[in-house]
Amino acid sequence: MPSSPSIFRFFAVALAAVAQMLLSACAHWGRPPLWPRREPPPTVESLLAPLRARAQPVRTLWLRANATVSRTGRPGKAIFQATVLAQVPDRLRLRAYRNSTILVLDLLADPSGLRVCDALQKRYYASDYETLRVAGSSWAGFSAPLLIQALTVEATVLDRAAVARASRIRRHWTTFELMLELPDGRARVFFRRNDLQIASVLWQEPDGATTRITYQAIREVDGVRLPERVDVRHDASEMHLRLDVTEYKVNADFDPRAFVLQAPAGTAWLPLDKMNFSSVGKADPSE
Repeated sequence: MPSSPSIFRFFAVALAAVAQMLLSACAHWGRPPLWPRREPPPTVESLLAPLRARAQPVRTLWLRANATVSRTGRPGKAIFQATVLAQVPDRLRLRAYRNSTILVLDLLADPSGLRVCDALQKRYYASDYETLRVAGSSWAGFSAPLLIQALTVEATVLDRAAVARASRIRRHWTTFELMLELPDGRARVFFRRNDLQIASVLWQEPDGATTRITYQAIREVDGVRLPERVDVRHDASEMHLRLDVTEYKVNADFDPRAFVLQAPAGTAWLPLDKMNFSSVGKADPSE
């Protein structure tokens, strides 16, 4: 049986031989055989160029989706089918249905604030965004510009990058992060490394409030790339909205009255923060 010093000498010689092979390979190829090649670092332009190449103007957007609304960290959620009509940049009408036919909620969002009809209770609510924000209401997360920008993500990222004061790239294991310093806050846009598609966006307002939007599966509709699943978490209001979109229409004509929501004569408008959020759609107490 060989002695311990002999074994040590054997391994020392073997390691020296392997080291010599690696050094020789480096001298010949510039890197050892099978050494992983580092991909060239991306630039801001290389991330935005594909978005710019396929950018198409969006004036109006109509969609049908399965929607889930909840409050972060709280039990209960509302599940319904919804249609959304949006006029860029700041008008949105959302109608929520139970079992596809029973109108549960009718919501109009425009620069003046929100108007909501609880169709089951036949009650009408209205509030401006500042009132909702101060009250910490979940309805504050239903801002028309926010939801429109969440849906038209590629155009939104291009617009925000164009006005950014500074931008830089950070690498992660599975994503590239585009960090934008904006006149009204910050944005962090995460692109998947394998195909450079937008995976998520984090918008941060000057006061530190954040909105996190995650995307899955992008489809092309009339030359515009739109998400099939949008997951919006508005931290300030704890609103969590998920849309699983089944149908889109881009730049379709519509009746201007689509953005009018009126209460019947003699019906008072109630403060929206007084509406029971859990009454929207079908509550599921299991979550």
